[in-house]
Amino acid sequence: AMEDEGDLQQLLRLAAAAVSRLQSHAMSSLQQTGTLENGNLQTTWQTEVPIRHGQEFIPLQVKLQREETPQQQADRQHDVQDPLQALWRIELAFDLSPLGPLQVQAQLSQGRLSGQLWAEREQTARLIDTQLGALRERLLARGLDVGDLE
Repeated sequence: AMEDEGDLQQLLRLAAAAVSRLQSHAMSSLQQTGTLENGNLQTTWQTEVPIRHGQEFIPLQVKLQREETPQQQADRQHDVQDPLQALWRIELAFDLSPLGPLQVQAQLSQGRLSGQLWAEREQTARLIDTQLGALRERLLARGLDVGDLE
């Protein structure tokens, strides 16, 4: 369908922009570690993953965090800590048609999973609310200890 050379140039510009964006996100996905006010160590990884939806690609923003107390840090250095003892958080953000913008935050603390989902559109929020029971049942069936899901 690209009979005109201008179309090819436009496609090359789009490809170059996509590669540049991937490189930028790869650099920002490097591990970032800092100490919180309470003395806990928090490590954060962030990235953006393109997902295919029909004929288009939608960016899925992912943020993963691990938070450990000073004792958990010492235990980890001596290989005696269970990784599930740390507080893990994952945040997802995406805009999926026809649902609209969605955000998901889940926490895993001492083997117990809890989470929150947000939708910009009221209809999508109602749909999520009606499906939370089924989500809970599926997670329990997989052997997870499930806390609050909102």
